[in-house]
Amino acid sequence: MSDPEPLSFGVRVTRGKVEVKVPVCKDEQIVEITAYLPEPPQDVLFKAANSAGTAAQNGAFTLWQDGVWKADGFSPREVDQARAELPDVLDVGYLDSKGGKAGDALDLKAAAAATPSDGSYWTRNGIRTAEAIDRQLKCNSSKTN
Repeated sequence: MSDPEPLSFGVRVTRGKVEVKVPVCKDEQIVEITAYLPEPPQDVLFKAANSAGTAAQNGAFTLWQDGVWKADGFSPREVDQARAELPDVLDVGYLDSKGGKAGDALDLKAAAAATPSDGSYWTRNGIRTAEAIDRQLKCNSSKTN
């Protein structure tokens, strides 16, 4: 049996803004977000937690805007403000309210060159809607995305 395909996160890079979409089921919430460099020692650039807002429920949030790390609706815990530029590739991970966790390497350079329409994101598997990103998860059928 082969390993399951890892989850693919979405990203949109426009006008100094990085928006991320992580897969989430409707009965779960994102409770922690971490952004870090993909190469060892994998320095943490940004970490945020404790959200009960819409970003935690739908898994879509702004991660970077105009040179500042942020995550809409989350409380920052760790921020590397010394790094004024984004790397070409950024690893992003999350922890959900049921203890599930996932991560993906986001190619910010490729995402910036893509032109996804509103509600869609660049993924390593091509442009996907937020709904398609969520459908990667096998959610409870009574509360499916």
